[in-house]
Amino acid sequence: ELPGQVIEIVADPHDRAIAVLSGAAYVADVQRFGERVHARLASDAPADVGERLRSTLGEAGIRTTSLRRVPTSLEDVFIARIRAAPRQGGQS
Repeated sequence: ELPGQVIEIVADPHDRAIAVLSGAAYVADVQRFGERVHARLASDAPADVGERLRSTLGEAGIRTTSLRRVPTSLEDVFIARIRAAPRQGGQS
């Protein structure tokens, strides 16, 4: 299980949305899920963080067609664990 809640976002342009969300306040991690983006929130995220993220995306010229809280999936956990694992190989 991962700390924080997950918000699923459908936005256009997709790649720019990922870049903006990666630097957004209260976002701990961003993962691509096909046409959707999962933003894992920091544990101290305020209750209105969804609207804040929608506003941040809008200010960057990104159209948000869907934004909703979703349960953390097994895939969210797997990707977060892979990213957190120490890099191996090529070091002595």
